[in-house]
Amino acid sequence: MTQGSLIAAMWVIAVSLLQQGSAVCVVLPLGDSITQGISPYSSYRRWLEKMGVVFVGSRRRACSRGNPYEEVSDGWKGAHEGHCNWDSKKLSEETPGIMANLSGVGVADAVLLHIGSNDVFNAIRRKKGAKEMTKTVSNINNITKTIRRTWPNVTIFTAQIVETTYPLHTAHLNKLISSFVASENSSFVKEISFPAFKVPTHTYDTTHPNEIGEQYMAKIWFSAIQTLPCAVKPSSKKKKPVLLQPTAQPILLLPPTYNPLHTPADDDCLLTYLIVVFLVSTIPLVTYGLRLGIKALWYRGRVPTS
Repeated sequence: MTQGSLIAAMWVIAVSLLQQGSAVCVVLPLGDSITQGISPYSSYRRWLEKMGVVFVGSRRRACSRGNPYEEVSDGWKGAHEGHCNWDSKKLSEETPGIMANLSGVGVADAVLLHIGSNDVFNAIRRKKGAKEMTKTVSNINNITKTIRRTWPNVTIFTAQIVETTYPLHTAHLNKLISSFVASENSSFVKEISFPAFKVPTHTYDTTHPNEIGEQYMAKIWFSAIQTLPCAVKPSSKKKKPVLLQPTAQPILLLPPTYNPLHTPADDDCLLTYLIVVFLVSTIPLVTYGLRLGIKALWYRGRVPTS
């Protein structure tokens, strides 16, 4: 078994145990730089992870502020499928490959889809009107269909994009996204919005969320995740279910990565951790065996020989 396949197997087992043993939701954050984060920011993912949400995805790094095509460590290990500079067309083209990579690591409970901000900026640069946004919704439709071909029962929370400095295009796109979700009439495609998100308060560069914006987005996502079956803990003592509550420490569960830009040290650290956990878990058994062996030798020395 190769190192990569070992990590993949451990990831599947860990997610399976988490889902069986407690109220833990596994989600796929999918989108552009607002999902990936630009160093030193980690996007809303950092705050969701502190609330006990587990992520799946092939990426674990943020974009470099100076070069959106360069990835840098942001000190946070939450997996994701955020891609800086991608618009809905690019994401639609790449979603089949993303889902093919993720098909071997189980099924997520939900997808957090936020895409379209770069479509707005591209339309402005090309001096296109707000009607250009109809293409964005067509791409979003393709994205959701592709996801559900791999994960037919996953819930896709499809977000209206956060406020930009181009209100006409943004409002038109969000109206189209809302209409699209309504037309789906599906319990698996649900609409999410961030109505209180304001550029002056919630961004550091008029586009990407600052910590206040990250926490606000995480709160909205978390409220949506709370509606999923994975977020409900069965309780024999109470008549009402106990919902997943924020935890003091994040759950850091690392999935396998297919991103060629990641460092091999990431996998090495995880493999070392798994080996150490295995060795530590065998200490009681080894100790018990040694005690039995010592006693046997002691008794053997005391038995008289003929």
